[in-house]
Amino acid sequence: MFILLSMSASAQESLNLRGKIVADSIDGSFINIVNVTKEKGAVNDEAGRFEIEVSENDTLFFSSVQYEIKEIYVNREMMDTGFLEVKLEPKVNQLAEVKISNINLSGNLQRDLANIETFNQLDVGIPYPTKPRLSSIDRKLFTASTGSLSLLLNLLNGDIKMLKKAQKNQQLAGLVARGIDALPLSIFVEELEIPEEHVINFVYFCAEDPKFGALVYNEHPLELLEYYQGKVQYFLQERMGR
Repeated sequence: MFILLSMSASAQESLNLRGKIVADSIDGSFINIVNVTKEKGAVNDEAGRFEIEVSENDTLFFSSVQYEIKEIYVNREMMDTGFLEVKLEPKVNQLAEVKISNINLSGNLQRDLANIETFNQLDVGIPYPTKPRLSSIDRKLFTASTGSLSLLLNLLNGDIKMLKKAQKNQQLAGLVARGIDALPLSIFVEELEIPEEHVINFVYFCAEDPKFGALVYNEHPLELLEYYQGKVQYFLQERMGR
């Protein structure tokens, strides 16, 4: 019993993890930092430094318009050092493959581009994927739920329940990131008068409304802005005490 209580206390230990985001041209770029386990968010300063509350085994989610999404699990070493360095990679849009062999370039860019043959994988019977790639949490949940014995063991030890909660939190974090990226940051700060460090908390507040997801995924910025305008005063009064 003593060992179990000690393990439980250790698992619940939390601290304010300090960190630094390393990326090309990070100056002035603000990254959405979300603890999807605790449903808490933060942003970095202009130098890339940040601070967020964590416990061991929590999942951190780093997202922005210009960088690839990064998912990090908080381990014991991070808890002991109290510091985390996160390297983000810039988003790269994948273009069609271009054949450049046997082409005599003239030096006229417009003419040369017209003569370059592109490769379309549909032309040779290779379809584009229709389903999004599974996240690491989705893959773990699939593995934990596959096979009668694995399913039984994971139901008994609570792994599936924990993974489903993490999956739900991850989906919520993705929705919030889209809700932030849908409008320029200046709209939140200047028009809605929300302090920049509280923008992510405001969008999490909006995401509690079941209607929010449809507004975000329908990609109607004006309707989304009207929705934010209807929510902002309540958020400022009830959550920030204004």
